[in-house]
Amino acid sequence: MTGETIGQYEILEELGRGGMGVVYKARDTKLDRLVALKFLPPYLTQDTTARDRFVQEAKAAATIEHNHICTIHDIAETDDGRTYIVMSYYSGRSLSQRIADGPIPLMDAVRYGAQTASALAAAHSAGIVHRDIKPGNLIITDSDEIKLLDFGLAKLAGQVDLTKSRSTVGTAAYMSPEQVRGEKADHRSDLWSLGVVIYEMIAGKRPFQGEYEQALSYAILNVDPQSLSEIDSLPKGLNSIIVDQLLAKIPDDRASSAGEIADQLLAISQGSGVDLPASTETIARRSLRPIYWIAALVVLIGFFTVWKMAKGPGPEPLLIETESGITRVAVLPFSLRGNQEYASLGEGMVDLLSTKIDGAGTWHSVDPRRVLSVVDLDDVNSLNPDAASRYANDLSASLFVLGNVVEIGGRLSVSAAIYRTGDHSEPMGTGTVEGEANDLFDLVDGLASQLLLNPNDTSSDRLRNLAELTTSSIDALKAYLDGEAAFRAFEFITAMNALRRAVEIDESFALAWYRLSVVADWVAWHDAAMEGAENAVKYGQKASDIDKELFEAMLASRSGEIEKSEHLYNVILARDPNNAEALFSLAELLYHDAPLQGHTYDASLAMWERMLEQEPNSALALVHLARIAMIQEDHDRAAPLVNQVLELTALGDRNPEFLGYRAMITDSESDVEEMLAALTETDISSLAVTIFSFVAQEMGKSEIMRVLDIGTDPVQTNEARAWAHL
Repeated sequence: MTGETIGQYEILEELGRGGMGVVYKARDTKLDRLVALKFLPPYLTQDTTARDRFVQEAKAAATIEHNHICTIHDIAETDDGRTYIVMSYYSGRSLSQRIADGPIPLMDAVRYGAQTASALAAAHSAGIVHRDIKPGNLIITDSDEIKLLDFGLAKLAGQVDLTKSRSTVGTAAYMSPEQVRGEKADHRSDLWSLGVVIYEMIAGKRPFQGEYEQALSYAILNVDPQSLSEIDSLPKGLNSIIVDQLLAKIPDDRASSAGEIADQLLAISQGSGVDLPASTETIARRSLRPIYWIAALVVLIGFFTVWKMAKGPGPEPLLIETESGITRVAVLPFSLRGNQEYASLGEGMVDLLSTKIDGAGTWHSVDPRRVLSVVDLDDVNSLNPDAASRYANDLSASLFVLGNVVEIGGRLSVSAAIYRTGDHSEPMGTGTVEGEANDLFDLVDGLASQLLLNPNDTSSDRLRNLAELTTSSIDALKAYLDGEAAFRAFEFITAMNALRRAVEIDESFALAWYRLSVVADWVAWHDAAMEGAENAVKYGQKASDIDKELFEAMLASRSGEIEKSEHLYNVILARDPNNAEALFSLAELLYHDAPLQGHTYDASLAMWERMLEQEPNSALALVHLARIAMIQEDHDRAAPLVNQVLELTALGDRNPEFLGYRAMITDSESDVEEMLAALTETDISSLAVTIFSFVAQEMGKSEIMRVLDIGTDPVQTNEARAWAHL
């Protein structure tokens, strides 16, 4: 086919072929870019099942946006009925070719493994299982980055399995025990295959050997892999990650997620290492892994749920007791004794207990993020009242809480004491609770009640239960936290999907509805934004008064009642000037409302600067400050802000927009080309925002036309083309 033109694609050369098709390098004559085209072989084009599998591949892969996953641009047919997928072209070589060339440096192997695990985490979160992880499906680009290819054997979880019921797809050496047995594969099968790939990169050989398929199958099912601990300079914990967490014969004994593996491998690649148990201990503790996930979740609750707990002090010292009688309480990290599976609870208690005591009587908790940024986390286990009092003073808190968690056999004993900052010789009150780790939320409820109802404090207000405002469903909470993480990474479509899952699991999850409305507004999905705001109000009746006001203010904003919304946010900030969610929401409101009302951006600018004072690395604040500087044509002010935004590790869907700003500032053709390249691989929300921003800020006519050409290209969705034509 070399030399032929298929649609808008000129075939340049064949790149490779396999059981599911032939791949060609081609040039997109319309967008002047290199792409890869994958065709089904002729003998399969008349096989309905094979064709459906091919279409399934394209649909599955096209839903995923990730730096280490091959980008799918289109799926089409030739005039004579041959089906093909249009993918990004990556210059480089496959991992299988690299392995054949000789030993891979140890830390390169770890880095490649981390990148592959990160790609799998993105696929799994979208409900997609690859089922054919092997070196031949991993490309090492010229920039030394991994790209995961060929979702030809992937299937969407919950949809019809397009393979034969007993077919064993995938290269045999990388198949999991369940695949060898012909059983259904899930995300844990991908983890096994990843383990085989990483083992091979490090050891120079595969963990399971056999001269013929039956012998290989026997080894996979029955033989334990040889330990890698004999390898010189092997980082601590790496052998356990590969042998214990990935290559466990029983799927339930493997790591809980690819994201967990990615984090551990990334830590090792950055030189920090991980502290993991020996293999025999690891296997014995697998039954505790769900509890470990709960413990890890509680750390994220405060970090991601900024609106719920963001009531810490601003840049100026606050009165420890204000004229209105507010008493600020700093919950410090708890020490831990026992199984390190529960280490996350040390910091997690800051988030959970702060939520419980906040708003009880005159008590208001210091923002957990502020606490964790001030306290030396390496000294938590030796923290005493003297040192804790100094931290509390730095946090402008009149009270502080010290505590510890003791784990014995899966049961937790949690103790805490509350002290006055100026006089900490004796605690004002103490509390101790015991129970199963599964009952963590109830334990925190009981502990907080004991601390509040102590003889030295007259407050008798009932604590609001965390589940009343969030959810009692761990699955819903997990989906919500996935959404929060994606939102903070500016991956808005991923965030929307996760938040949708959360409210589908628990329809009364007010907090998830609220955040869904926030994210929907970022991608201009107005119906979803209204739905989220309405349901947050509907299901948030058990929330505190301030939370109800936040919900009502958002609903007013979505309904076009701008003055009412602005008034409600100002009422909240008058009572609590450091309420981060109200500050963020008001800044957003003023930013978007200013041009509609004929106002300047000065009011919004002041709000974003105030937010940046509270959170110096706030991506949300930096993004808006850079936009305002660009709108005001102050390139001297914009340049460092744009560069700072582009240096963020997670800019996600807004990356093309800021590459465009840099191109406007530098007037560099290479910067323009980089922006255009990024724009061709973006989603509709990013494309729409980028087009709007560039037109509004009068980017050069030729550059605008090149952007609009991308937006109006037939390969784009109808919505994207509509934005571009508009």
